[in-house]
Amino acid sequence: MADHFDKLRPKTIIATIAAVPARMRASFSHNPQLNPDEVSNLVGDDGQTMLDIVATATKILTETRYEISAAANRDNVVLKPRAVDPSAIGLAKAMGDRNDELEKLEDATNKLVEVMEVMSATDWGRVNPVEGMYSVSVEEIGRNIARMVFVHVNTAEKLGVTN
Repeated sequence: MADHFDKLRPKTIIATIAAVPARMRASFSHNPQLNPDEVSNLVGDDGQTMLDIVATATKILTETRYEISAAANRDNVVLKPRAVDPSAIGLAKAMGDRNDELEKLEDATNKLVEVMEVMSATDWGRVNPVEGMYSVSVEEIGRNIARMVFVHVNTAEKLGVTN
């Protein structure tokens, strides 16, 4: 199923991912009737709190950074399914307060963006197989990372507004 992430190119992939911490931070302030700490404890339909959603986004960025780095730097490396499949990553539970979780998210985002910013056009075009699946380019992995993490950004934004 095609979506707007399929049209992203390396610079916009990087910019999209770099925007994650600001969008997540803002999601705690969308509802003027709740303070950000109250929003932290809101629970979505999937049973995750706002902080769990942030922790899951952090987990996605952290785990996929290893895959995109390996794919960009070596030929014929077999990637783990987490490079393209969010179910291979799973959900996370928050271990800290709002500021702790947002700092972890920002750190994970910065580390991933740093990896992506130094990749050449050749790196972005490199194709590697995903274990038990199909082959993907580094650019496709980048799109998938943006897609996977923005599912959680959008969930956080909706949860912050509707409750």
